[in-house]
Amino acid sequence: MNDSEIKQLLNDLPVASMISTPHDSVAILCSQVKSAGGNLDEVREWVHAHGGGEGRSEARRSRGLRPGRLVAPPPRVEHYFVVPVDALA
Repeated sequence: MNDSEIKQLLNDLPVASMISTPHDSVAILCSQVKSAGGNLDEVREWVHAHGGGEGRSEARRSRGLRPGRLVAPPPRVEHYFVVPVDALA
């Protein structure tokens, strides 16, 4: 993927608005990049080259089992890219 393809891919993906980022950046989930056909290594290099970074969400603590459940679901951790807004313009 070249620079313009990666930029277009990131612009087409939804922003993970529930993830806290600096005021001049947005979070885009790695799972969204992958499901859209993006190469995570190339996107990672592009993000870092444009002043961005990576992060991962905190695993939620289990609140116990619900009636009828034998095991608790595993905590879900999301990996994401922190992309400067200026890099997407």
